[in-house]
Amino acid sequence: MTLFEGMPTSVALPQMATSFPQRRLGRSPRLSLLITPGSHRFEPWIRACAVRASIMLQEVGVAADVAQRFTDEARVVSETPAWALRTLSPELWAEHEVKIIEEGLVPPDLMYWIESWKPVERPMFLTIEKVMVLRSVGVFSDVPEEVLPDLAGYLEEIEVGADERVYEKGATGRTMYIIADGRVRVHDEDRTFTELQAGELFGELTTLDPEPHSASVTALDDTRLLGLDRDALYELMSAHPTVLRGLIHILCGRLRDKGRRN
Repeated sequence: MTLFEGMPTSVALPQMATSFPQRRLGRSPRLSLLITPGSHRFEPWIRACAVRASIMLQEVGVAADVAQRFTDEARVVSETPAWALRTLSPELWAEHEVKIIEEGLVPPDLMYWIESWKPVERPMFLTIEKVMVLRSVGVFSDVPEEVLPDLAGYLEEIEVGADERVYEKGATGRTMYIIADGRVRVHDEDRTFTELQAGELFGELTTLDPEPHSASVTALDDTRLLGLDRDALYELMSAHPTVLRGLIHILCGRLRDKGRRN
């Protein structure tokens, strides 16, 4: 009942400890427990997040555990250590690089990704980052986390420069776009209907109904988009009706806004 009484954490934890004693661990040992498969049954998404957190928190003590996850059977996990060690801790990457590559700890199909890194450029999104973008979009907020990594595999990463058109009014589209980073303007020539930013989406109407776009979309800043093809969207809506409900909610909101403007 302690969980439901709304008392402060400082009071609730000692009370629960008498019935549910927990072994106290520091941050590094706890992350190590989450990262390393063993007696626990953590899902790949949990392991991937723990790998990412360990490097972002500069927990050097779990570096050996992180490096071992190159052989994880789940891609969302196995590609995360490469990104973490290479982009957030170059020193750790240099320390492990020879072993990682020479001993084949990185599966061959991930080598292209590692070799594509450029120090002065933004690396392309990993699965874990695509999932985080999806979680920020209301349409996908109720989709189970174990499903989102599979969905992320359908997303196409698109770079659009400032003042560059994403698509023109009148063009027929079959892709829904999610803004991962940057801003866009929805407009008809000089008339601006709205501006959208990270975590918002557009193009969903023509994805559902293949009609010409009713407006143009132009990037206001250097922008990164994640594109979802119509076939993948239909498959997702069929398996997870919450996505369809989320799209209907967004479309209804935009119709109401249009009615108010008119």
